[in-house]
Amino acid sequence: METAYMVEIYNSWLQLNSGNLELAEKYAQDFLALKDKKISSIVAVNLVLGQIRLEQGRVDEAKALFEASVEAFKPWEFTTFPLHHIETLKHLTAIYVAQGQLEKAGETAKWARRLAETLKSDAALALTLEAEAIHLFATGDKNGAKEAFLKSLSLWETTGWLYYAAKANAAYSDAFMETDPEDSKKRLVQAAETFRKLGAKRDLEKADRKLSKRI
Repeated sequence: METAYMVEIYNSWLQLNSGNLELAEKYAQDFLALKDKKISSIVAVNLVLGQIRLEQGRVDEAKALFEASVEAFKPWEFTTFPLHHIETLKHLTAIYVAQGQLEKAGETAKWARRLAETLKSDAALALTLEAEAIHLFATGDKNGAKEAFLKSLSLWETTGWLYYAAKANAAYSDAFMETDPEDSKKRLVQAAETFRKLGAKRDLEKADRKLSKRI
C-alpha cells in the first residue's frame, strides 16, 4: 500500500505542477480507489485534490477537503508526513483570509507555527512563515508580512525546494504589487524563470500573464 501511495500521490502532484489537471485528478482518484484509511494517506490525497480544486476555481470544495484533513490529523497532529499537515494549514489560512475569516486564519497560522517549531524543519517553518505573511498582510501589518515572506524565501533557498520557492516568490509579488511594484515584478520574473526551468506550465502561464500586464 505504501508503494501505491508513493506512486499515485507523487504522480498526481507531478501532473498538478506540470499543469495537467485532468491527469492529476485521475491519479488522485486512482489512489482514492485503494481505500487507504491511514491518516497520512487521507491528508496527502486531500492536499493534492484541494490544490486541484483551487486551480479549477472551486474554492469551497478545496476548503472542505483541507478541513477534512484537519479533522483527520488533529487528534494526533504528527503522522508519517507532518509537512502535509502544515501545508494544509497554510492553504486553509489563505482561503480563510480570502473569505474574510481573519480570526480562523490567525488560528490556523498559529497551529502551523506550533507544528513547525516541534518538527524543527526548515521547510515546515518556510510554509508557516508564508501562512503568517498572508495573515499579517490581511490584518494590515504589511511590514510584518514582508519580513515573514523574506524569511520564508530565505529558508526555501536553504532547502533547495525550487518549486516552493517560486510559489512563494509569486505570492510575495501578488501581495506587494501596489506598494512595491519594482520588487514585486522582480520576484515574479524569478518565479517565472523557475517555473520554466521545472516545466511547471500552468504556473508559468499565470506568471507570464501577470508580467504582460506590467510592461
